[in-house]
Amino acid sequence: VEQVLQSILDECRRVLPVDTLYVALYDEESDSYEIPIFYDVGQYRSIERKECKAVRSLTCEVIAQRSALYIPDTHDLGAMSSHIAVYVAQAPTRTYLGVPMIFRERVIGVLSIQSLQVDAYDPSVLQLLQTVAMQAAVAVENARLYEAAQREIAERKQVEEELRVMATKYAALFNTAPVGISITDNAGRIVESNREAEHMLGITQEEQLERTYDGPEWQIVRPDGTPMPANEYASVRAFQEQRRVDNIEMGIVHSDGSISWISVNAVPIPLDGYGVAIAYTDITERKHAEDALRHSEQRYRMLADNVHDAVWARDLEGNLIYVSPSIARLWGYSRDELARRSPEGAAFSPEAMKSIRQRARRLQRAARDNQLLPDERFDLSLRRNDDSVLLMDVLLSPLIDAGGDVTGFLFVGRDVTEARALAAEVRSLNASLEQRVAERTADLSAALDQLQQADRMKDEFLAAISHELRTPLSTVLGAADVLAMEVHGSLGDYQKRLVQTINAGGERLLTMVNNLLRYARLIAGKTTLLNERCAMHEIAEAAVQRASFGVAAKQITMSYAVTPPGLTIISDAEAIMTMLDALLDNAAKFTPNGGTITLTIAGAGDEMVHLVVADDGVGMALEKQSQVFRPFVQGDGTLSRHHDGMGLGLAYVARMAEALGGTVSVESEPDQGSRFTITLPTNG
Repeated sequence: VEQVLQSILDECRRVLPVDTLYVALYDEESDSYEIPIFYDVGQYRSIERKECKAVRSLTCEVIAQRSALYIPDTHDLGAMSSHIAVYVAQAPTRTYLGVPMIFRERVIGVLSIQSLQVDAYDPSVLQLLQTVAMQAAVAVENARLYEAAQREIAERKQVEEELRVMATKYAALFNTAPVGISITDNAGRIVESNREAEHMLGITQEEQLERTYDGPEWQIVRPDGTPMPANEYASVRAFQEQRRVDNIEMGIVHSDGSISWISVNAVPIPLDGYGVAIAYTDITERKHAEDALRHSEQRYRMLADNVHDAVWARDLEGNLIYVSPSIARLWGYSRDELARRSPEGAAFSPEAMKSIRQRARRLQRAARDNQLLPDERFDLSLRRNDDSVLLMDVLLSPLIDAGGDVTGFLFVGRDVTEARALAAEVRSLNASLEQRVAERTADLSAALDQLQQADRMKDEFLAAISHELRTPLSTVLGAADVLAMEVHGSLGDYQKRLVQTINAGGERLLTMVNNLLRYARLIAGKTTLLNERCAMHEIAEAAVQRASFGVAAKQITMSYAVTPPGLTIISDAEAIMTMLDALLDNAAKFTPNGGTITLTIAGAGDEMVHLVVADDGVGMALEKQSQVFRPFVQGDGTLSRHHDGMGLGLAYVARMAEALGGTVSVESEPDQGSRFTITLPTNG
């Protein structure tokens, strides 16, 4: 379609007298149009989609009337003329001619030509343009049909590729699954089997495909080692009962007499011709682990007998059922002494013994009530046989059998005498550290106050020095003006050049002083801001017109757009104008001869509005962007920089945007231009 549109525009340029022309493509469903490409005095551009119900434009008029529209002079249109004006050297188009592109009684677009001259086209041009529009409509529809056909072919190929990928994935997943899988038909014959099933069942895939799920070839045993009949197989039960059957344990007896233990799940397949899907999980290692667990119980007692912690256990009646040898070493009693008396009674005080019994009874009550049994952890002091004091961290846990019943209590005590002493020392050090941190924080707070005071003094100095410079500068400029008027006699050429130099330098310095004063008043909070209704179209037009005078010598193209055209907000119009002046001036500095600067103002919902100034100038690196809004900082901070200024313009924009309740940001890349965005609230 784009190639067809380009050909249409090229042909119109060849046979028709035009300065600007475009093809707008209309979408009836959304009642909107877009201009993918238009020609504007030597350049090709594009315009974003616009809704006819939201934008009053000449293109919408042509679409609505389904007939040609000829405007001899667009200046007679008033506000509507802004929708077709393209600023090139500050001269908008004057003559507009647009004809509808109709295909099978349906408007599909508009073909328009424009001229910078008034009443530039006669009826013959209209007739020729209508002929071109008819041909263009057919060409565009044919191009769309071609693109649709190409998309359909591409989509069909994509579906075919996706099906191929799905089949490949299924095969890969089936054969690489970590479980064995077999598929049967509705007669019980195995029709598919993966590699893991081959490994678990001990027969090849080819051998499996010759069997049924309940054939006599299988030698299956129950977990107790007795033969398992076929009617107990998970696969047989799932097929006969038409339900899922899970976790059936069975042993596969191999030809060498070895047994592989598997857990089997089976589920009916709801497809014609299929029976069940069978999944095998190898549990041989789990079976071996159960055997190993029995052996580990023997090793557990040996381990408990050799731990350094004190370990003892009692049943629910209070009978001592285990005492670790480490108790004698920790508490200083011999085995014979501990055998003659309770280990607790030998070392703990009556108060400690009372606490132990209370905790044990609490766990017993919880056990009788089937409540959650948390471990009890507490500190106990005991007196060793040599009268030294030992601090122990004791963990009291219930002993639970395989059925979940509490059968007794296990006590594990660890010597924490030294650890607690070290902890107390650490707490003391932490307290000292906290005091030092508080003192350091106070020092830093005082330093911060000093820095803030210095910053205020700097702002006051800037305001004072700016004011003091302004008065003598005004005097110098006044004297230069008197000399230039030659009231007291004629001046020679050299003297006139000197006066002009004084005036130029003085005006430049006065502008810098005024900017400095303005910035100083802003940061000092002495700027009074208004809440007034601001017509954004008028502000944009005025800003672009003012900026255009300064860039005429560089032949920079400046344009603006406001969406929606009647956009208004509640804010300070003068402040907004000043910010736009600063951004447009900054863009003009860094845009080369023949470049482009655009101002775009658009509403962002009901609450915010975006003001965007974009240029195709030199741009800036990412590390520079974080500093451009700081005062007295420029993108080029070297002594040999090519652009003048104090570096206050963008700093002023940032401060003023913040004062108006908004923000400012920048997007830029070297040699790719810059894009500055001011975001402001619509209601002040």
